[in-house]
Amino acid sequence: MIGIIDANAIVGFLERWAPLVAYLAIIPWLIALYRLLSTRVNIDGVKQLELGFGIAGQTVALDGVAIALNNSMIVSDLRVSLRKDADKSDHRLDWLMSRQHLYKGTTTAGFGMEASMEVARPFPVPAESVVKFNILFSATDWAQQAAAICQRVTAEWLKYTQQNPGVPLTTVSGGPPTVPGPAFQQFSGTPIFQQARGDLQKLVDYWVIGSYRITLEARAYGSRLVTRKTWSFAVDSTQIQALQSNVQPLLQGACNQLPPNWIWGYAYPKLTSISKEAATR
Repeated sequence: MIGIIDANAIVGFLERWAPLVAYLAIIPWLIALYRLLSTRVNIDGVKQLELGFGIAGQTVALDGVAIALNNSMIVSDLRVSLRKDADKSDHRLDWLMSRQHLYKGTTTAGFGMEASMEVARPFPVPAESVVKFNILFSATDWAQQAAAICQRVTAEWLKYTQQNPGVPLTTVSGGPPTVPGPAFQQFSGTPIFQQARGDLQKLVDYWVIGSYRITLEARAYGSRLVTRKTWSFAVDSTQIQALQSNVQPLLQGACNQLPPNWIWGYAYPKLTSISKEAATR
């Protein structure tokens, strides 16, 4: 015999237990939200620091690994802050590019070819795994100043070549010059060029012989936690000279007078960890 289901009983059951059922249904979502908000980027293996100078002004590069412990994450933000111990000044540098590897150089200073790069963008780290990173950082104000100087030189170079049409632009026929041509050699002696050279030199002069601190900050997408880790390093005269050697080539490039496959100067100070990894809101 088939019993008759009482509709009123069903309504009463739902009215009594619906809130509990709804609560149980959202528990997995609440757990997922908590994990997302509390996801922490674990940083390890940062052993190499690279200092550079170019069209983006002063640049800093760090390589290391991002580690996901309990759940997958997307590293959405990386930045560094520099502190010069000599005057206690601070400077923030943002994520500019991701690279495959550091430029080649000696343990202190050297020259290297460009590695492959891609524009900064978030990258995933699967749970219980590590992902290597090599990040190039640049400060907006430094980059804007360097770019403005180079753009000014480019404009003045075009005017100079138009006003001096009889002076050869290159010492070879076709393609980029292997050495600057007669026109550039003359142009580099003008007050305008010398002023630009001095302005770029002032940017490089941020670096002085002495000690610095660098702090790397990392955040996962959707998380409230920011991971911070700090190292100290020292800059010597050899490393400063390597960075200063880029001023003239940078101006040559602004005038399309830089030989192809030019090798730029970099500095590689030794990092010393002075703080353990910490995560804060």
